[in-house]
Amino acid sequence: MIYLNLISPQQQRLIKIKTIYYYIENFLGLLVFALIILTTILIPINGTLNSLNRLILDSEKINETKGSAINLKIYDFNKSVLILDKIEATKYDWLNFMQKISQAAPANISLNKITAKLTDHQFEITGFADTRDGFIAFKNNLVNTNIFYNLNSPISEILIKDNIDFDLKGLFK
Repeated sequence: MIYLNLISPQQQRLIKIKTIYYYIENFLGLLVFALIILTTILIPINGTLNSLNRLILDSEKINETKGSAINLKIYDFNKSVLILDKIEATKYDWLNFMQKISQAAPANISLNKITAKLTDHQFEITGFADTRDGFIAFKNNLVNTNIFYNLNSPISEILIKDNIDFDLKGLFK
């Protein structure tokens, strides 16, 4: 078999280049076509993703608001627990304190207000006594309980004979 080539080497090179350009042109055309199809598919997906993202952000804001309200309730609850812990930590027998005061008060004494501070062990009692003797008996009864000491009241309360509005201050154990 005889192989005869009638095309010159320069024309052969030109044909090879044209063939390569043809394949490249067809490949690029197919690539552009595939990208157009891909773009038409991805545009609606992008819109859907954007709307889902907005929904997620909105729900996060709602959850953050609810979470803040819950955190505030938890903070208030914890604050109440701390207050109760402080009260329990004092472990002072307030029932005994009140019983001793009520037992020390004679029949002609009426108590209006009792305040006591555990931090410095001070107390104050305001009330009314029918007579000076009743008021003095009340003070002596308080001292005799061995809980109350350093009792102070204005001297004018001892000078008045009847109908005494008294203000008694002191310390307790």
